[in-house]
Amino acid sequence: MIKNSINRRQFLASSAALPLIPASIQAKAENPKNSTSAGINTDIDIDRVASNPYIQNLRDVAMNILKPSKKDYEHGMELHRNSLVIEGYGFTPYSAINGDEIRKLIDEGGTPQELLVKMEDQQRTNCLVDMNERKQFVEA
Repeated sequence: MIKNSINRRQFLASSAALPLIPASIQAKAENPKNSTSAGINTDIDIDRVASNPYIQNLRDVAMNILKPSKKDYEHGMELHRNSLVIEGYGFTPYSAINGDEIRKLIDEGGTPQELLVKMEDQQRTNCLVDMNERKQFVEA
């Protein structure tokens, strides 16, 4: 029996950032003036949001709802620049469902369970097969 075992939460907490280390080192080496202490180039993220009308619109809606003061906004951006944020319980962008495939499954007599499985599968994997969905996924 292993006496010094760790639980799942401890394992995830201790290993979550490991895949990011090579990218952060490279980003810091390529452009140190735009990098935070964590080595992440924040200008790239800001440019990506501005260049994607869909994401920019969603950001504008959120900002209009939240209406942060300049001080609060700058503080929030500073927190994000200086933090490694891992949220594994809900944030994975979903892809759009292919209505034609769902209609075909309905016409073929698919059960409600089959429809649910197909729609859930498409939400999670259409970004791998549809280039427009892939672009939205990467930019999100």
